[in-house]
Amino acid sequence: MKKARNGFIRNLHYLCLIGVIALGLMAIVGTGGGGGGDGGTAPPGECVDVSGTWSTTEVVDDTGCGGDIYTEYNTYTVTQDGCNITVMPSDGGSFSGTVSGSQINWSGTWQEGGGTVTATISLTISGNSLSGTSSWTWSDGYSCSGTTQITGTRSPGPSGDTSARFFNNLTCSGSYFTATLNLCGTTLTSYSGSWSSCQTVASGTCSFSVYADAGACGIISFSDSVSLDSGCIYNFVLDTDGTNIIFGYIPTCPGDCSSPTPFSAGTSLESLSDDESFELLMEVPIEGEGLTRAQ
Repeated sequence: MKKARNGFIRNLHYLCLIGVIALGLMAIVGTGGGGGGDGGTAPPGECVDVSGTWSTTEVVDDTGCGGDIYTEYNTYTVTQDGCNITVMPSDGGSFSGTVSGSQINWSGTWQEGGGTVTATISLTISGNSLSGTSSWTWSDGYSCSGTTQITGTRSPGPSGDTSARFFNNLTCSGSYFTATLNLCGTTLTSYSGSWSSCQTVASGTCSFSVYADAGACGIISFSDSVSLDSGCIYNFVLDTDGTNIIFGYIPTCPGDCSSPTPFSAGTSLESLSDDESFELLMEVPIEGEGLTRAQ
């Protein structure tokens, strides 16, 4: 009898950390080179930073296919651009995926050991930890099944790293639009009334720029510099007081991408300004009419 072995991603090699590693709060729907995974497109603002190095412990129960219960230890490096990720296992190769929710749910089919493997994975992410289960079936006419219990942790980033996300709280006469914050060379994109992905950026003083094509309300564009402390989460917001476009942030220190967001769509600028930690960075006069707060 042939043995179907199923390490979390070693044999689910078309799964993307698989799509994996969606940092707490997120679900990743992975897609990859040749497996049968269903990809996904994350709605604007519904993904967070899952970049970094992840180490997994995978307890495989292969007894149903004549094998053993054994443990595999694997390492994956994930890079991220917006809601799109690239996963690189330590033993080579790279695979693609998208971040979109709070659970990782994936299924796929591929050929292995002269038969066909069909597998599903369900993972939960919390901060820098993940846990879940993979169920799989191997068949070449004869069928057998097994499971893999998965846990993992993400290694801390460099000591100089900090985190940032961006909230566009503006509409043009009720029409939503996309605004982009380029911060320290990292791009954060927010659709009106939603958070951008959360990204890791270098601490220290660096430049930022904000750009948005607000349709009939014109172009929003300005830039300056900002100083960021390490080990914090910076919550940037683009808003209006009715006369000016306001851009600032609320920091949480210590904090990271697993920290809760401090405000949502329709939050008044006055309530943000009442927060002693709110830092005003830019105040730009509104030109034209129609620029309002997202509701």
